[in-house]
Amino acid sequence: MRMPAFDAPVTADQLATMPEDGRRYEVIDGVLFVTPAPSRTHQRAQMQLAMQLFAYAESLGLEVLAAPTAVRASELTEVQPDLIVLPRNAIGRDDTPYERMSQLALAIEIVSPSTVRTDRGVKRQLYVDSGVPEYWIIDTSARRVERWRARAANAEHCAELLVWEPLAGREALGIDLKDYFAAVIDA
Repeated sequence: MRMPAFDAPVTADQLATMPEDGRRYEVIDGVLFVTPAPSRTHQRAQMQLAMQLFAYAESLGLEVLAAPTAVRASELTEVQPDLIVLPRNAIGRDDTPYERMSQLALAIEIVSPSTVRTDRGVKRQLYVDSGVPEYWIIDTSARRVERWRARAANAEHCAELLVWEPLAGREALGIDLKDYFAAVIDA
């Protein structure tokens, strides 16, 4: 299947015309980004983390969604984080083709060789600039998580324990990263 030709800038609405070929199509500030289908390790990392987040998020009235789930920041910016967490009441109609960036409580990307520069560069800046409270970059090769918080100048690097407290005063979620990475990589 051929990819449609677009004049720059590409809009978020134009992403709907992309071929269903297993690749991920995203647009940031009108620039098209195309990445290949994720590896098995990437998929395990995504699913293991989703399972750990699911019950905790549900207990707080939050929902965990996995890619491909489109998140739109503007008419020229739509991305597909590997995982997102947002308030259940923010979802809206079931037929909405995308979530709004401003609704996210957490965005998560799992880096791979084809996405590492984008995930740590323009996507990180996008999430920070959009006010997403937390952005996690999962690095399976280094067996660590880079945690970016809103208004933080630098990332926190977690290799043993990742604690997430999206609602002040509520019990936090602790993720044992050694166990998590063992389940992902040593499986």
